[in-house]
Amino acid sequence: MIYGWILFIVVVLGGGMMLYAMSKKRALSDIDRDKVRSAWANIELLVEGDNDSEWVKAVFEADKLLDFALVQRRVAGESLGERLKNAKPLFGNIDAAWQAHKVRNELAHNMNAQLTRPQIERAMDNFKRALRRLGAL
Repeated sequence: MIYGWILFIVVVLGGGMMLYAMSKKRALSDIDRDKVRSAWANIELLVEGDNDSEWVKAVFEADKLLDFALVQRRVAGESLGERLKNAKPLFGNIDAAWQAHKVRNELAHNMNAQLTRPQIERAMDNFKRALRRLGAL
C-alpha cells in the first residue's frame, strides 16, 4: 500500500513539473538576441533617411523580426496575427505589438497607403517596445 502512495505522489509531482515546463515559453538564446539586435540596427538605418520606400521596408522588416522573436519563444500560431493572440501572457499590454502589426498590414493590403514620418516613428517605437518585452532587444 505504501508503494502505491509513493507511486501516486511521484506521478502527480512528475506530471505537474512537466505541465509547468511545457507552459513556460522559451527565452531567446544569446545568438537569437544578437541576430535581432543586428537586424534592428539595420532597420533603424532605414528609418533615418527620407526615402518613403525605405520606411516601408523598415516596417516589413520590423514585423518579420517580431514574428521571428515570437517563433523563437515558441508561441503557437500559423501567422504573426495568431502568434500575437497567443502571446498575450508574454506582454503586459499587447496593444503596442498589435498597433505596429496593423501598420504593416495597412501597407501590405492597401496599395494607396502612405505613411508620414510621425506614423513610421510611432510604428517603430511600438515594434521596439514589443521586442523589448519579449527580451529580444
